[in-house]
Amino acid sequence: MLVLAIIFPMRILTLVGASGMCFLMSVAVLSHAKVKDPATKFVPAASMLTCSVYLLWALSAGCVVDLPLSSFPIRPCSGFLVALTCFAMWMRSYMLSDYNLDGYEKLNDSNGGPLLAA
Repeated sequence: MLVLAIIFPMRILTLVGASGMCFLMSVAVLSHAKVKDPATKFVPAASMLTCSVYLLWALSAGCVVDLPLSSFPIRPCSGFLVALTCFAMWMRSYMLSDYNLDGYEKLNDSNGGPLLAA
């Protein structure tokens, strides 16, 4: 949503995107705290949370306005560049098998059997 808000500057896209990012990054920070990760693991989530809170503040202060899509191509080009960068980061994680859960420990239930089927 925030990438779309770069390409198509609308207050509703900014509001929904920043609100969603605030929720996700709050959960991420709490998750890092719960598993007692070192402080360096908190930095990306805390940074994104700070930026999202700033966007919500700017929105409430009237600094974010709806703009027509102009013929000047810098805004759509910037948005597509950001989208391409996000896709490349996702693809890199996918290629490095960051989304493969087979390497993680399986949880056991109270009977000693696996809670998650292999």
